[in-house]
Amino acid sequence: MREVHVKMKQANPEKKRSEEQGAAGKVLTLPRMSIYTELIKQLLENLGLEVMLPPPISKRTIQLGVRHSSPMMCYPFKVTLGSLIEVLELAREKGIRLTYLGIGTSNACVGSCRFQQYFELQKHICTDLGYDFDTHFVERKGKGKTGSILGVISTFRALNPRNSYLKTVRELLKAIRRMNEEEARRDDFDWRDRERIRIGVVGEFYTVVESSINHDIFNKLRKLGVNVHTFVKYSNELKRGYREEVPEPFVAQAKKHYDGLFRGHGDSSYYALYFYKHYGFDGVIHLLPLSCMPESTAQMMMDLTTKRLRLPLYRFEIDETNSEANINTRLEAFVELLQENKGKRESSRRVEP
Repeated sequence: MREVHVKMKQANPEKKRSEEQGAAGKVLTLPRMSIYTELIKQLLENLGLEVMLPPPISKRTIQLGVRHSSPMMCYPFKVTLGSLIEVLELAREKGIRLTYLGIGTSNACVGSCRFQQYFELQKHICTDLGYDFDTHFVERKGKGKTGSILGVISTFRALNPRNSYLKTVRELLKAIRRMNEEEARRDDFDWRDRERIRIGVVGEFYTVVESSINHDIFNKLRKLGVNVHTFVKYSNELKRGYREEVPEPFVAQAKKHYDGLFRGHGDSSYYALYFYKHYGFDGVIHLLPLSCMPESTAQMMMDLTTKRLRLPLYRFEIDETNSEANINTRLEAFVELLQENKGKRESSRRVEP
């Protein structure tokens, strides 16, 4: 009887460790995505899952992604691939089998954009490199607003079937609330400020939100005294498919001139130009990952539109060849030009007729 008692006591810590590791001992990893990385990690942990994040994005991350990608593949693919390779290296060293969580990577997700293919391509590349791991992705399976929401809930619950649908929904709602709070805390655009120059930032989602690849452009602009605005946020991304992030009147105005679709975030980049012109912005910065299909296609219509609207636009093609010094020089030159234009406009208003 004593022997049985000892065996049972020895089994309990093992059971406890298994429970702490989450469903079926899964250890999840996901690409780094600016401020949203920790928010998603917290959501997954609240759902009873263990998470192992990749190291912060570095020069080595980018080099790994570039080495194992085709030259003309878009930059976010290279960065997220390098990030996945780094975390798989760490997991191998620690003897951990990872489950790669691809978020939004499905054929129903972003229309005609290569982002659809990230998940499958990266899985095949890393398998070919000799890494052994599992995969799981979150997708918007259904059609319309309700179908999308139900698809997300179902795929998150599938990560840990011990959770009820109610618990999954509660945790998702908490995560969305935290996300909205974090975005509001970081959004310092001041609508009352008419003194500083106003710049709107548009472009591909990952390139805009991930400061490690856009050379921290938002903080650079703030240090140059710019009042910066963008629609590119994950809270807006969640609404896509049933509501545009740019207010509808400006979408309708844009469609009078071009009613086609660029897909990806190209449509929003184009629509936002009319919003920024209406509200008297001094200029727009377009962050375009080199060879990004939707943004490259939208680029031509954006150039024609800003010329017609007389809205200064400066484009940064972002890839692994950019240097910090080059970005700084170009940014400073654009800001100086806008300040000069603003000064001329204000002077002309003060001149007596």
